[in-house]
Amino acid sequence: MNKLFPILAIETSDQLCSVAILIDDKYYSETNINGKHIHSEKLMPMINEILHSNNIDISQVNSIAVSEGPGSFTGLRIGMAAAKGIASGSGLPIIPVPTFIALANKIADYLLIGQSFVIAKKASRDEVYFAKYFKTQKGIEELNSLSLLNKENLSSFIENDDLVFSNTSDSVMKDIVTPTAIDIGRWAYLFGKDLLTSNYDLLEPKYFKEFKVRNKS
Repeated sequence: MNKLFPILAIETSDQLCSVAILIDDKYYSETNINGKHIHSEKLMPMINEILHSNNIDISQVNSIAVSEGPGSFTGLRIGMAAAKGIASGSGLPIIPVPTFIALANKIADYLLIGQSFVIAKKASRDEVYFAKYFKTQKGIEELNSLSLLNKENLSSFIENDDLVFSNTSDSVMKDIVTPTAIDIGRWAYLFGKDLLTSNYDLLEPKYFKEFKVRNKS
């Protein structure tokens, strides 16, 4: 069995607060709560509950997978802080999981080989996080790496054959635009072994976008 299991997985990059425990590559348990500004209140109770309901003590967990971004500044910070706190207190390694890649890996499971697809997620009122991928026999290929685009320019990066997965106000498809904790944990055991780290001090969310405080006048 993969030595990373059991994996405690955390996803807080968007409104979805999601926690999972992956016992192995076939058995898992997940709990999700969707809502604004709930992560600080709900995340730790959800972690405690999923461990308790599966009769697993934190001492039995072998690794923690956490979504590293991009996404919500506050959500990512809360998720990473929780992972680091649990890991440091229990001596567990952490796998930081790139949120877009984990999401692309999930979407590709539903697509035919040869299909290109775009993920465009709202970053601010005028900007979107953008990346384009291609489904291959071995998985996914990155056609356009993650970038920050002005929303008005988004259409120029999308071709007719591309499937679009987006939560922008004018998007055609709005489903599968946020991974769940299972997707984070799945990417971790499939591809994240080399990212395993116990150096918590250097582990920070990858916001990608500079955080700016707006003063209300």
